Amino acid sequence: MISSEGYSIQTESLPKVYGAMGLALRAGELITGSGLTEEAIRKGRALLVLIASDISDNTSKKLTNALKTYEVPYLILPATMEELAKALGKFNLVSSAAITNSGFVNIIKKLYNINSTENTTNGGATIHGKRS
Repeated sequence: MISSEGYSIQTESLPKVYGAMGLALRAGELITGSGLTEEAIRKGRALLVLIASDISDNTSKKLTNALKTYEVPYLILPATMEELAKALGKFNLVSSAAITNSGFVNIIKKLYNINSTENTTNGGATIHGKRS
């Protein structure tokens, strides 16, 4: 699992996050799957990473290393890989997703009144990382 340095969203806020993710997906600004998410992090395309709560230890380690190295902010969702896949209309499990457009990142930040690019908590959501 992702360490306690990752932060989470309250369950009741999840539908709003799914809505923003769905918009990003339809706009071609959401990358899903751990391999593609990790690649987006390393290439500097990932502006915010959203992570399922039940990812494997191996996937957690790979993502955590990339997220810390490239200082990409991330949220841990109170949703399983299966729930995340269902919410995005995917047939395969979705362990993580990367938002590649600052407009969609800002939508999520605005949902929770998050203004800082440092570790912040407000309205039940915390984004970890230095880059916005």
